[in-house]
Amino acid sequence: MYHDLHQIHLLHQILTVLALSLPTIVAAFEGVRRQSEYSRNKNRSEAMKANLEELDNKFESAEGEEEFYKLLREVDITMLSETKEWMMLMVPSNWNISVK
Repeated sequence: MYHDLHQIHLLHQILTVLALSLPTIVAAFEGVRRQSEYSRNKNRSEAMKANLEELDNKFESAEGEEEFYKLLREVDITMLSETKEWMMLMVPSNWNISVK
């Protein structure tokens, strides 16, 4: 009987350690994963900034209405692409995004 009580006590200690440590371990892994998302966001933002600066320069030298509207379409495509990339990044994060 003492042996059974000892095993139960040992099992209780093991389960307690697991219950206390597993959430911490999972949170650490989640933190590392989120950090890599921040790095990807930084890279995406820098690329978008470069694209928008290039478009801004094109607008300054645009000649005529047709070229102006062509650049507007290019801005539209760039912004839609950015939004699509952002959504692809955020959806796997299991964030509940609702648009009202």
